[in-house]
Amino acid sequence: MAGSDRTLHLVSGDMAWCHAQAGNILDDLDQHRVLLLSNSLDGLATSHYRQILGKEFDCIIYDCFSGLDADALGSVCGTVRGGGALILLTPPLTDWSNFKDPDYRRHGYTDNEKPQGLFIQRLVHLLLNSDAATSHKQKENKQVNISLKPVTATAATDDQLHTIEAIERVALGHAKRPLVIKADRGRGKSAAIGIAAAKLLEKDKRNILVTAPSFAAVETLFRHAADNLPGFAMQQQALTHADGRRLSFIAPDKLVHDKPACDLLCVDEAAAIPAQLLEAMLKQQNRILFSTTVHGYEGSGRGFEIRFSKVLERLTPQWKTTSLKASIRWRDGDALEALLNDLLLFDADQTAFDTDMLDSSDLVISCVTQQELFKDEAALRAFFGLLVTAHYRTRPFDLRHLLDGKQLRLWRATINNRLVGALVCVEEGNIDEQLAQGIRSGKRRPKNQLVPQTLQQHLGVDQALETSYLRIMRIAVAPGLQRKGIGRRLLQTAATDYSQSTDLLATSFGATAELLDFWRTTGFTPVRIGLTRDASSGCHSVLMLAPLSGNGEMLMQNCQERYLETLPYLLRGGLSDLETNIIQRAFPHTSDALTKESRSRLELFSTHALSLDAVLPDLHQLTRLLLSGERHIDIKPEHLACLVSYSLQEIDSKDVATRLEIAGKSAAEKLLRDATTEGLQRLQ
Repeated sequence: MAGSDRTLHLVSGDMAWCHAQAGNILDDLDQHRVLLLSNSLDGLATSHYRQILGKEFDCIIYDCFSGLDADALGSVCGTVRGGGALILLTPPLTDWSNFKDPDYRRHGYTDNEKPQGLFIQRLVHLLLNSDAATSHKQKENKQVNISLKPVTATAATDDQLHTIEAIERVALGHAKRPLVIKADRGRGKSAAIGIAAAKLLEKDKRNILVTAPSFAAVETLFRHAADNLPGFAMQQQALTHADGRRLSFIAPDKLVHDKPACDLLCVDEAAAIPAQLLEAMLKQQNRILFSTTVHGYEGSGRGFEIRFSKVLERLTPQWKTTSLKASIRWRDGDALEALLNDLLLFDADQTAFDTDMLDSSDLVISCVTQQELFKDEAALRAFFGLLVTAHYRTRPFDLRHLLDGKQLRLWRATINNRLVGALVCVEEGNIDEQLAQGIRSGKRRPKNQLVPQTLQQHLGVDQALETSYLRIMRIAVAPGLQRKGIGRRLLQTAATDYSQSTDLLATSFGATAELLDFWRTTGFTPVRIGLTRDASSGCHSVLMLAPLSGNGEMLMQNCQERYLETLPYLLRGGLSDLETNIIQRAFPHTSDALTKESRSRLELFSTHALSLDAVLPDLHQLTRLLLSGERHIDIKPEHLACLVSYSLQEIDSKDVATRLEIAGKSAAEKLLRDATTEGLQRLQ
């Protein structure tokens, strides 16, 4: 795309002066498409920034006095078109880090606490040393004049045309040949998918589905599709025609659960969706494309590529890939894009290196402080890049939290001075009585107190508030060096460092079989499963603990007892759809044994001598013992799933047959008797 670079302007001074300048700029640029983001002026509230994603503006004015939301900053920059400008209203730059930024509340601080302000200090340093930023200071008494030369893209790029053709081949050609589309922001990826979807619907494809972390993420896609689909109307997140053709949005978790049929599934921002959901989609759908932003707030495309390419090779070895490199909204080499990449480390995903040359016996684990990362840009980039590569939902907020988060504790693992592992933890608990009383009464919900509040509110364990915790927020190991004990070494070091001052290690995450296996092998025990699934991950959250002190051991036992008491009730209610492999790994241990009478009744049931209703309590006990033994009990997965569905989740025979994909009620009940026979054998 030809045209001028986008520009960045820093309007710095006291709030009243900056706000007055914003009014002048809006008056001067009234013939342009300008948006003001502010919580105190007449503009769009900064928390509502997602409403403008996919749109284009000649100028964005961001009121940093409303709080600098790193996610919002990274997002809205992508809406400024070539020749346009981003304007930041800020306190005097030399004093900005001392400003009581409202965003600090999200990082665990109260209004009376003074954060280090490292994120802003780094931001100011980079801005003052950038040729792409122009400074307008109050003390210089300058009238702020902004000149815009906006350029609008008028034609599709060759990259877009090639991508549209590739999408059409997925829908019209051979099945089971997925397409992966990769692009940086502003390359027209969503537009290409929307145009391709429209072309396919015009060719009489009936049903195209789109999934993404949120509908806001695909509004551009739907807008471009609508522009090319006369006669279609937008209703409830779907473009529909009177003859039944439709392009509709569906949330990732609902898609995997409902398994709807379609002519093409478009998975947009795939890097921000967990791999287990993507794998389920790949298995369910014959014609599917995945698109991902290589760098940016949407998720790390590099991390997606590392994690998911092996799945594609295993399930659909004839998958294809294409990339969009030419800019649509601004010219290639745009100065603002390069500056934002530095400011928010959009391009910090870890560079691949030859792990075969590294010997894990040379591993060194050490603490690192936020100040040390702040002072060493290369170390910060490597540390954050590893987090980006390892986790599907890393965003600019996490960069600010890494530098400014309250009570954070960091460790890193290196081999020959090369970063291979990172651990981010936060101190929680030790809540004073006044705050604890507010929590118990439901009047206070302090930040950075996830574990004690969860244990107190959902398990009813009051002493949890006065106990101390080190909660693991992120743990990451370089691809190619995973499953070599580096993660365990990081956890062991943290446990040793905190053994004299903390009662419990804790972790909370979206429950998958792989993650539960990892945490259980490192000594953690589940004590709570959340009742709702995360909309993007499709997983229930699980909270796990590992004791570091005698007090911690007592509290964990108390939590386990409450968990064991409440879990059977939850499995019949909010957790009635929880997968058996998760229940198996998250079920608490018990030392109970099957009574002689129960065994006798179950044996009679397995031979049709007793009916199901006569042995329901005995089946319940059998299933609990199969799930909670100290040693792993090897039983056929379909048998265990059948026992769990009937006895713990109390699902009727018809629904059990549907869930287990077997032929009807009689087949389900036969499977239950076979499962009972095997279960009794395993407990001998």
